[in-house]
Parts: sequence; C-alpha cells; structure tokens
Amino acid sequence: MKAIPYRELTKSLAKISFLRRFFSDPNQPEFFRPSQSVFDYQMADLRKYAREYGTDVRRYPEFLESATPERMFSVLSLLCSWKYINRKPMSLIERHALALPGLFAEVNNGGFHQYFFNSAGDDWDALDWGFETSGDLKSLERFRKVLAIFPKGSPYRNRAFRWKQLEALGEKEHEVFEPHTKAFFEAPFPELEFSYRFIFSRIEEFHFTWPEL
Repeated sequence: MKAIPYRELTKSLAKISFLRRFFSDPNQPEFFRPSQSVFDYQMADLRKYAREYGTDVRRYPEFLESATPERMFSVLSLLCSWKYINRKPMSLIERHALALPGLFAEVNNGGFHQYFFNSAGDDWDALDWGFETSGDLKSLERFRKVLAIFPKGSPYRNRAFRWKQLEALGEKEHEVFEPHTKAFFEAPFPELEFSYRFIFSRIEEFHFTWPEL
C-alpha cells in the first residue's frame, strides 16, 4: 500500500469531517472510546502502581525523592488517563498533567501543526492555564505566539472545527508553524522539573477513585 504524504492526509481527513461540523460544539472535544486493550494495559499498570505507592494519591509527593519526579508524574498521568478514557470529570490540574505528554509527543513527532491537527490539541487551554497559573511566563509567551496563528489566539477545542481553522490558513497552513516547531526542537518547553513541582504542589486537586483491582 502506498503511503499517503502527511499534508495530503490532513487535507483528506479535514474534508471527511465536513458533515460532523454541523452537529458538534466547536469547543466540545469529541470522545472516541479506546480499544479494550487500552483499558487492559492501563489496569495492569494501575495494579502495579497501587502495590508500589498505595492508593492515597495525596501521599504521592512523599515518593518524589526515592522514585524521582519523572516516575511519579507518570503515575499521575496514568491516573488522569484512566479518568479520561472512563469519561470522568477532570479538574484543570488533572487536564494539565494529562496534556503535557501530548505536547511533547506530537510536536517532537510532527511539529505544532500535528499537535493542533490531532486530538492532543483539544486540551491546549489546559496547557495555557497551567503555564499562566504556575508563573511559567516564558512558556506562556512562547505558547501564545503559536496560539496567535488562530483567530483571536483561540483554537477550537473540537478537532473537526480546528481542522477548518487550519484549512483556512491556505497555502501557508504548514509553514506558519515551522518557526515555532524549530524553536521547540532547539529549546523545548515547558521545563519539566518546574512543571512537576507545580503539579505536585496541587496534589489536593487530584481526585481519583480506584477501580476494583
């Protein structure tokens, strides 16, 4: 099977989504239920983390030195992901914690265009909130320069509507993101140690009901 170039693929998908835009809220992300294997994989990790760190999320900052901030952040991120795939309400700090890995994964893989084209871009507002609330002004400034590509600096949170915004950029749809992507490759943001401290400082805002393990 012949591979479809990324730019051609994005245009094709945007056209396919045309009808859906008549039935969706532009700022209500669409939910696509993951496969059962995703639930099984996450459940296995939940069991492992419950054995290692217990089920009292408020005590997780106690493990930051022995288990490293990166490790404990991955635990919190999994809890947030479990809430998401089970369609549970999430606080802003939970959404921010879940959105961070998506930013790095998408931009490093295909740039800021890919980030906003894919569902990771649905939660751009949680990133913006986190940068501003934590006082990470450098990340906030850089992120808002990317957001400024969209009307009023506010991309739609619904991906199908956001595709239309990208399409409206015309021939420069991809090029306008390239300077920001290049800058991210040279100096990624946010600085993760700072982000981890911010996230764990608000551990009381993480609310997780453990499934039967």
